[in-house]
Amino acid sequence: MKPSALFLILCFLVVGYATFEYSTFSLNQARPFDADEAHHAARGLDVYDGITEGSISNLALAIRDQSFYPPLHSLTVAASYLSFGSPSLVSSRAPSWIAFVLSLFVTALAVRATLAQQSDFDSRNFAAYGMGVALLFGFFSPLSIQNASVCMLEPLSMLMTAILLYYFARYQRLLTYSKPAAVSSGLLLFLVALTKYTLIPFVVAPALVALWGIPRFTPKLAHRSALISGITVGVGFTLWLLVSHPEGVWYFLFGFPKRGATFSLAGLFTQPEMFMLRCALHPLLAALALLIAVISLKFIRAQRVILFSVLCIAATLAILGISKQQGGRFMLHALPCVWLLCGVGAARLAAFRPALVAFPYAILAVFVLNLQSERARIESDILRALETTPADQEMLTFATISANPSQPILQIGSSDRFNIEGVRWSLAAAYGLPFRSIQVDQFPMTVERFKNLKYAQPWRAPFDRARAQISQPLQTVIEQGGYKTLLVFEGERWLRQAENRAQLDAIMATQPHKTWQDEGKSLTVVNF
Repeated sequence: MKPSALFLILCFLVVGYATFEYSTFSLNQARPFDADEAHHAARGLDVYDGITEGSISNLALAIRDQSFYPPLHSLTVAASYLSFGSPSLVSSRAPSWIAFVLSLFVTALAVRATLAQQSDFDSRNFAAYGMGVALLFGFFSPLSIQNASVCMLEPLSMLMTAILLYYFARYQRLLTYSKPAAVSSGLLLFLVALTKYTLIPFVVAPALVALWGIPRFTPKLAHRSALISGITVGVGFTLWLLVSHPEGVWYFLFGFPKRGATFSLAGLFTQPEMFMLRCALHPLLAALALLIAVISLKFIRAQRVILFSVLCIAATLAILGISKQQGGRFMLHALPCVWLLCGVGAARLAAFRPALVAFPYAILAVFVLNLQSERARIESDILRALETTPADQEMLTFATISANPSQPILQIGSSDRFNIEGVRWSLAAAYGLPFRSIQVDQFPMTVERFKNLKYAQPWRAPFDRARAQISQPLQTVIEQGGYKTLLVFEGERWLRQAENRAQLDAIMATQPHKTWQDEGKSLTVVNF
């Protein structure tokens, strides 16, 4: 057996073992969704309902109505519900783990395809080194593992970037001279846009620039291919805007409160600092990955996959550097580009520096030695990503078994851990009811909350009731909305005012109710 093949097998074993350990740990956590997770799980449940009901029109409606977040992720969640047999916390979060692990293996294949296109390189003997190094650095990224543990868009974004890397590496010549290949690349980029709208400037635009190539070093036919791909993306996205709710797309991109640019010198260094601290087991390993990646830049003019990787990383750092959103998860889509460059550089280092042929094995040894010592840290990161606690799940279970899901429900107060979409999803999953039939409104309803509701979920049934709640007394809202269950979350600031508390006490004095309390949390359910 070749040393490189043995190295790759060992990397597969290490990554496979670590995947089993960490995924099992995260999926076994009985912790409810936070607000973001609940939103994504609810969209997947809506698509799942359309499939299980056997109604093409309902399925098309469920997909079309996802304008605030595009529908590709919800399709994967719905497929998971079908595979597991029912909606659950596990089946909601499993697609993130699957997408993350697949992104690693597709990136490894992209490394091999990239090296196979380099005329001065013997890919048969050394490509396995690069594939293994990409796997190791890619998996042992605490930030990636943390986000793979929740029902979110980012792991799927990583997978779509990895697929794009493989496509560029494997079919470079076709992308230059073939019109059908240019159209197919445009369709792939359109799917990337339907994963998350922010991937349009982060991934789609750099990909189109890479297809155009560097002037003087790229055949003119490549310009034609880039134009065809761009037109295909534009037509596809225009059609999506026509059949969906364009105001929701606009609100996501420009109207959401956290959007917008704010330049600061410190902001430019936030993402590089995040990469050094959170994308490797140690900052020295992150620095090592970047140094190895530099070796692959030799082919930035000749290979579109290298050019695209550099442009994607640069666009991500530049845009996030002036953005209000500085969270590490917003750069996850670019990590496959880093690992590809690192894998290509490692393979070339082993091939052209005989004294360093054992270097990949040294990297493997470092990761194996840290496998157990870093376990507690990574598991802590997973729990931090889940945000909620077992007590939150108990509170949600109490609300689920106490409320009447067939009648309108009014919830006083909301938090990231106890949110309307999480309540609706839990009721629909527990009672086997269609998600859209569960009607839960929030009180008090402010103008800003209503705006978020309107554009993030333009299809919601209790729309008019939500509008009517603005600036209305509690008793009036209950009577006009026909609510049969009242969920009172004691953390709401509205209840801290004496006159508001008096309104609630007057209602509870005449209606049956029960209260759950634990760990300083309190939830009261009033049934009318």
